[in-house]
Amino acid sequence: MSKQELEKPPENKENLQRQSLEFERVNPTTPALLLGGQVFPREHLSEFGQEIYAKVGDYPWQPFISRDNNGEAVEAIIIGPQITGQELCGLFYAGAPSKRYGGSGSRPFDRNDTKTDWTELFDPDDWRQKNRLERHRNIPGWLSFENRRLDILPFIVEDHLHVPDDSSDEVKKLTPVIRIDLTIPDEPHWIFDDLTPDEIESLQPLVQDRQLEPTLLVPVLGPVLVGSYAPDITHAKDENIRWGTRSSIPRHTGTQDMGPTQFLPLALWKSQDLFESVLMKQLLQYIRTQEIRNFELPEFQDGVVKPKNDNSAQITKEFPSVPASVNDATFNNVLKGYQQLSQKLLDDQLKKKK
Repeated sequence: MSKQELEKPPENKENLQRQSLEFERVNPTTPALLLGGQVFPREHLSEFGQEIYAKVGDYPWQPFISRDNNGEAVEAIIIGPQITGQELCGLFYAGAPSKRYGGSGSRPFDRNDTKTDWTELFDPDDWRQKNRLERHRNIPGWLSFENRRLDILPFIVEDHLHVPDDSSDEVKKLTPVIRIDLTIPDEPHWIFDDLTPDEIESLQPLVQDRQLEPTLLVPVLGPVLVGSYAPDITHAKDENIRWGTRSSIPRHTGTQDMGPTQFLPLALWKSQDLFESVLMKQLLQYIRTQEIRNFELPEFQDGVVKPKNDNSAQITKEFPSVPASVNDATFNNVLKGYQQLSQKLLDDQLKKKK
C-alpha cells in the first residue's frame, strides 16, 4: 500500500448508499439507565475520576435507527453527550486498563502526556515517530482518528489553559457518536466514518435540544464512550477477556502501560470486544425493543492488574512502543508545539496539492 493510500481513509461505499435513508428516533437513554439505574461502581478510580465517571454516566444518549426499503434495521446511530476536554480525558482514564498514571495530583488523567503524545506522533522530521505512526495505521479506525485529531486535540489543550472550570458554558464541547452496522443479523460492527452532510441534515429535526455541528460530532470516539462504561470487558476478572495493562513490545525501559494516553487507540483496536459488554448488549436491546432488561452484575477488577501475556501480545502485533511521559512539559509548551506542528502539516499538505 502506498503512502498516499495510507494517508487517505478508504471510501465507505455502504455509507454513501445510506444517505437517502430516513432515521427513526428512539427515546433518549443514559449509561446509568441501561445499567439498571447507576453506572458500575469503580472504587479504584481517583475521587475526581469517580466524579467525572458518574456525572458523564448520567448524560443522555440519543439513539436513531436507519432502515432499508424492507424495513430492516441497517444502522444504529447514537448521538452521545456533549462533553468537555476534561470529561473526555476522564473517560480515557476510566477506561484505561492501567491506572498507574493520571489518578491524582496536579495533572489528573495524565492529560499532559496525551497532548504531548498526540503532537509528537505526527512530527514529520522524527523517523522514530514515522515508524510508530505507520504501525498505528494498522489499527481499525485509526485513519478516521487522524482526520479528526486536530478537531479533538484543542479541547484537550486549550480549555484547561484558558478556562479554569471545564463545566463553564463558554467551553465548547465534543459529541462522541456511536455508529453500528446492523446489516448482518447478530453480527454488529463499528462504523468510524463521519456523518455525511445529508445524514446530519436528516438527523437535525429529530434532535430537539441542540444544533448538530459537523466538526463537533466524532464517531471515532464511540468506542471510547462505550469502553469507559464497560469494565466487565476492559477490566474483566477473566484474563482471557480483559484488556492487557501493558504491551509486550520492548523498549529501553520495558513495556508500555495502557494508560489514559493509550486508551483511544486501544479502544479502536479492541472495539469489537465491546459488543460483548453488558452496556452494549443493553443498548442494542433497547434500540430494538425500547425495553431495558434485567442482567446479572458482572465481575471485574479495577485498578492496575498483572499483565496477561497472551492478551497483551494480541494488542501488540501492530501496536507500537510509546515513549515515556514527558512530565516536565508545560501546557504552554505543548500548545505551542501543537500549533507549530499543525501549521507544518498543513504547509506540507498544500505543497503536495501543488
